[in-house]
Amino acid sequence: MNPKNKNNDPIVKTEVAAGIEEVTPTRRQALLGFTGATAAFAVAGAAIATAPVMTAQNLACVLSSQMTEGPYWVDERLNRSDIRTDPTNGTTKTGLPLTVTLNIYSVTSAGCAALQGAWVDIWHCDAGGLYSDASANNTVGQKFLRGYQVTNSSGTANFTTIYPGWYSGRAVHIHVRIRTFNGTTVVGNFTTQLFFDDAISDTVFTQSPYNTRGRTRDTLNSNDMVYNGAANKERALATLVRTDSGYSATLNIGVNIATQTPVVATTGYALPQIAFGGGWNTSLYLANTNADSTSVTLNFLNTAGSPLTVTLPGQGSSANHTIALAGRATAIVELANSGDLTQGWVEALLPDGVTGYGVFRQTATGRADQEAVVPLSIETATVAQMVYDDVNFTTGLAVVNPSTASASINVIAYNASGSQVGSTTITLAARARTAVTLRDLSGMAGVAGTRGWLSFTTTAGTVSVLGLRFGSAAFTSIPAVHK
Repeated sequence: MNPKNKNNDPIVKTEVAAGIEEVTPTRRQALLGFTGATAAFAVAGAAIATAPVMTAQNLACVLSSQMTEGPYWVDERLNRSDIRTDPTNGTTKTGLPLTVTLNIYSVTSAGCAALQGAWVDIWHCDAGGLYSDASANNTVGQKFLRGYQVTNSSGTANFTTIYPGWYSGRAVHIHVRIRTFNGTTVVGNFTTQLFFDDAISDTVFTQSPYNTRGRTRDTLNSNDMVYNGAANKERALATLVRTDSGYSATLNIGVNIATQTPVVATTGYALPQIAFGGGWNTSLYLANTNADSTSVTLNFLNTAGSPLTVTLPGQGSSANHTIALAGRATAIVELANSGDLTQGWVEALLPDGVTGYGVFRQTATGRADQEAVVPLSIETATVAQMVYDDVNFTTGLAVVNPSTASASINVIAYNASGSQVGSTTITLAARARTAVTLRDLSGMAGVAGTRGWLSFTTTAGTVSVLGLRFGSAAFTSIPAVHK
């Protein structure tokens, strides 16, 4: 035995989106235009009889049909969910209350996913068939029944409005525009329309204020050129459910439009020395430890901090390169040993979960190639510390100011006993770099023949340091601690 609703009507269950069940009157009753006992809705002082309720629409991973925006689109930029009021004069349009829920889904070859952050505009005519801000309707400057909302994490936008009226040549409908932005630039744009069951509309239009037109509407869904020109027209038909004050309309809209690339948080790292050509090459090894794909931006700069154009296999020549990394994938970026020696440094903007290091390789006649692994250092440090050994080796330094402000970097050398054996100041413009031999710096001659450690500090700008230790034909890197 079927259960009954509050009007003692038999009800049935139909499947809707996400497996939720919704209870609606039987389809036969809806087609007949009644649902048993009659209730009343108070709208602008008039009684609106209850109308039939449509069966629910099943969500499928299907693209909705794109439809014309029509002649009455105006980009009013009215961010509001209740669109009944005209903000220019404070008046409110009368009619049967209608809540509209639009569920926007991005449809791709991978399936469906809620489209978050999209702008959803709706606009429609009033009970008398007039649009706001339309010269043809003598409503220029008015803004009733227009507005937009931004979809939430579920891809949903909600509106409060009135049941639309009608005008000659068109079935009852609401216009919908879905836009995605990158900053202020529109990157995705989709327009469609939402239609209503004609049996319900006929019932609504017998009541005030809809019944003051003095003529009968001439277009139903069955002969509407827009509705019948749609490939999936049934999916443009809203699911209507009776509420205590009017109706709620729900429509699931599947789109395939460009979306704003999510802003991925990155941390800047510096490799204070790159050298390629003249017997040297530099490689950068990157690993994405995340399951999802991501990308790394590499900015190459010369000693003065200006962009340094480099050529990467498969990417061409540029000072800025974006390296795509699939989930769990690695990549090698190599600056080949070709031509004369070029030096500079590289900034790597690494998303969370991406790590890496550099490798220097020197090729010289008469011996095997020499390599050293070199770490990346964080760009926000104002303190760096490094151990040195200048007894039987020569210590080289690459020092970078990765910040956008000039920096005066104080350097102090302490020997193995903790005594200060040298001090100097390295002044670097924003984003600039220097490469020097430690003992050749002014004030640092005392480090020759000693072992100890170096302190680098700055109160303006930042500092990134890399040490290299050379001994006869071999060399290795000296990592620094950055704070």
